[in-house]
Amino acid sequence: MDISLGVDPNLIIKREQLNSFKSKSLIGNNQILNYKYKISIKNNKQSAVKVIMNDRIPVSQNKEIKIDHIDTGNTEYNNKTGIMKWTANILPQGKDEKEFSYQVKYTKGKHINL
Repeated sequence: MDISLGVDPNLIIKREQLNSFKSKSLIGNNQILNYKYKISIKNNKQSAVKVIMNDRIPVSQNKEIKIDHIDTGNTEYNNKTGIMKWTANILPQGKDEKEFSYQVKYTKGKHINL
């Protein structure tokens, strides 16, 4: 059972899209979008903490929209749900970073929401 006890001000978690990797291209009748994200966790406590992180990569229900080139690093990844899970033991005043990326291909003119 998971219970949230609220926000811990001594754990700082930041999720950012890396613009240097974000790209958009048009090949034939397909449009391709590349996304890459970085999640940073900083422990400002005086003791080590164990953090379990979950994030998600989109999963297409439409055959005309494909999610390819998925790179989740060393996470547990479920390709049916798109859920990534990893555990990190962060030392006092320590920091951990994880990156993941994926590519979305779809027919030109189609509107998608990610």
